[in-house]
Amino acid sequence: MLRKVVFVVCVCMLFYSSTSKIEVGITHGLERIRMHDPVPEDREVYIRLAKNEYEPFQIVMKSGENVEGVVYVTDLYDEKGNVFSREHFTFYEVHYLYVRELSPRSKGEPGWHPDGLKPFEEVTIAKGENTVVWVDVYAPVDQIPGVYTGSIYIDVGDVIEVPVTVEVWNFTLPEKVSLKSGIEVMVEYVLEAHGLSWDPEELEPYLYDYYETLIEHRLMPWELYFAEPEVFRDGSIDMEENHEHLKYFMDTLQVNCLAYPLYEDWPFRDPFGRDLEKTTRYLRNLYEYYAENGWENRFFFYLIDEPNSKRAYQEVRDVSRKLEEIHPDIRFLVTEQMVPDDPSWGDLIGYVDIWCPLFPCIEEEKALIKERQALGEEVWTYTALTQGEQETPFWELDFPVLNYRVVTWMIWNSEISGLVYWTCNWWDVKDPWEDTGTWTEDGEVYNGEGVLMYPGKDGCLPSIRLKVLREGMEDYEYFVILESLGKESFADKEVKKIVKSWYEWDENPEQLLDVRRILGEEINRITAGSDGSQEVPQEEREGKEEIKEEQEKEYSVEKEEKEEIDKNTEEVEDLPESEQDSMWVRAPVVLVGLLAVLLLILAVHVKKKEQMEKNT
Repeated sequence: MLRKVVFVVCVCMLFYSSTSKIEVGITHGLERIRMHDPVPEDREVYIRLAKNEYEPFQIVMKSGENVEGVVYVTDLYDEKGNVFSREHFTFYEVHYLYVRELSPRSKGEPGWHPDGLKPFEEVTIAKGENTVVWVDVYAPVDQIPGVYTGSIYIDVGDVIEVPVTVEVWNFTLPEKVSLKSGIEVMVEYVLEAHGLSWDPEELEPYLYDYYETLIEHRLMPWELYFAEPEVFRDGSIDMEENHEHLKYFMDTLQVNCLAYPLYEDWPFRDPFGRDLEKTTRYLRNLYEYYAENGWENRFFFYLIDEPNSKRAYQEVRDVSRKLEEIHPDIRFLVTEQMVPDDPSWGDLIGYVDIWCPLFPCIEEEKALIKERQALGEEVWTYTALTQGEQETPFWELDFPVLNYRVVTWMIWNSEISGLVYWTCNWWDVKDPWEDTGTWTEDGEVYNGEGVLMYPGKDGCLPSIRLKVLREGMEDYEYFVILESLGKESFADKEVKKIVKSWYEWDENPEQLLDVRRILGEEINRITAGSDGSQEVPQEEREGKEEIKEEQEKEYSVEKEEKEEIDKNTEEVEDLPESEQDSMWVRAPVVLVGLLAVLLLILAVHVKKKEQMEKNT
């Protein structure tokens, strides 16, 4: 009898182990899923996007035991048989970094924070911890508008199906980015991270990868290492060797702004002093070369960073006067506000062509900004650390990821024209994949400051923050398109639902996503005179169905297995979702109850046996 009881208990335990629940949830790209957060409740993917646009979502998985498997997607189809290729889905593994000490003014918590995105191969779910897969969906420019449906499959022994819908709208985001920006790639850190030398043949493919990654996310590199001219002793130049490099970035990738390649110590040691004659010839030659190629209006001159003294202010004025004499059309950018911190320094009014103050200064200097813009000057903005008396969207790792997206909405609302961040790869730590303290100042740590990328095996890898910045840049294109359609007031009204000022914005990401949907639907409505769709011939449609079947077989999603899974779970699926969740919670309780009954039977049996032995 005892052996029978033990056998039954073991069978029950085996049954429970083999059916342990793997939780799967879906969320958008504006939610940071921490390692032990609850799994999101959504179980389906619905993506809306324009052509030439990316839109992300996240798959969150948690298990009661360690499991491994694969995640994959098949082609999606609309009602007419048009295909949305699975090739337009890119999967990344989300990497967690541990934040030990919070950044100044952060309201977050120490612990594991998701950010780095690694190449995705297979899924490994650690017991009791969230495993997150970031998915980028891209609609190519020639994608036929429509609603496409399909599935993502998560194969971890059992196969879990996640329904996917991709709605492609009837408009296209422009190849050339509308909002100007500038982010520097620190070449020294690229060399160190990848063990490279200054040999151009060795360095070039890596730097190209960094620059191209920024541009793919609709952000511009501040400067291009391989776009520098050969400079002779008298300051004259030869661009023959690097012309094709620069042409590729300016014409093919359509970089919309770039700094003149002149620094404090290159190509001259004292550019506006002893070497002024050489500097004059050098900049005039460069301007002429840019003008010959139609690029002259995309370049700006930048030399003095954050002037913060009477002497620095005077240097700005001196350089500005000399630039005016060298060439009046070379635009001078200065990272400073219009009102000086100390009135005794004087001001820079009349000496700056492109103002680039910190986020909070845009709010504080509204009237002055309008005055200078009316005179033809531009205003950009930048952020660094957590500066300002009032809070603005700070860009440290331990602040909401929404901060990276809402800034372009503020830029539109403020009617300025550029965004600057000082670098994307400030890896001043032993291992940027593990150490978040990339900037320290006055005993405080600024987590992830200056980091939007991570070093990979053969180049750079993106972060969640870089992806969200891209989303903000794409949102800005919606505003520009609506303006071009005579709907500027509509766009302004919708933007104001999210941002009131640089100090006040809706911190609920769902609200921003809802307004973005409204904007997209309005553009889609206006441009829907011809939806661009076409009926696919019957033979081609049948061929695509065969391809779909082959894909399913390739991933071993067999009909018999799915029917067995459906059969085993159909009773669960018929229940309301709340009861499904509670059922999984009750399962261990039922098992424990069953085990208690069996142990009681065993105890009674033993007692009865002892009684019989006593009677005999």
